[in-house]
Amino acid sequence: MPKLPLFARAERGLRSPGRGGISAVADEPAAPPAFQALRLPAQVALRDLARRWVGLGPVLWLWRAPSGNAPSFDTIAGWRGLNRIGPDGVCEALRLYSADGCERARLCLLPDSDYLVWEHVLAGVPCTACDDHRGGHQGLREAAWSRLGPRWHASLVRFRHAHACDNGDEWLLAMPVRDVSSPGARLASEICTALDARVVD
Repeated sequence: MPKLPLFARAERGLRSPGRGGISAVADEPAAPPAFQALRLPAQVALRDLARRWVGLGPVLWLWRAPSGNAPSFDTIAGWRGLNRIGPDGVCEALRLYSADGCERARLCLLPDSDYLVWEHVLAGVPCTACDDHRGGHQGLREAAWSRLGPRWHASLVRFRHAHACDNGDEWLLAMPVRDVSSPGARLASEICTALDARVVD
């Protein structure tokens, strides 16, 4: 695992009233240690997209990489939103793909997440509607396709923004979330089961 830099401080985002932007304030001193550190990419569109994750609150973060290592934004070439109707209501996600078309990571909205910030995240992102009532064979094909490649890993997190002390590089810190609502925990469990994802605490 590569050595991580010393971070100046972690920050959390808040929506600016009436503007929909993200402002940064100092993180809580009692915040738990970061679960993952993801360097923001040089690609402007993806960097701006990832910056918006700060302020979402609790989300389900899924990734697939050899040995369960954290994904690298440098491998991401495209992204698409996913919208489907499930037993507990609307289920939305942001899917991140590599150049070969393989899905490398997925960010899933939970009932505990900030829906207004989520709308800001998906602004301008192409979305695919998924109907759970389609034919069983098509659903099985899509489930099998989603499981191709390295195994999925999953964790409940919230994202914080940070700068490296040595060179000022921007990073996203995935901070573990211990408590979510019962509907949020149930939805996360259903998603992990469908993808055969290994839950990482």
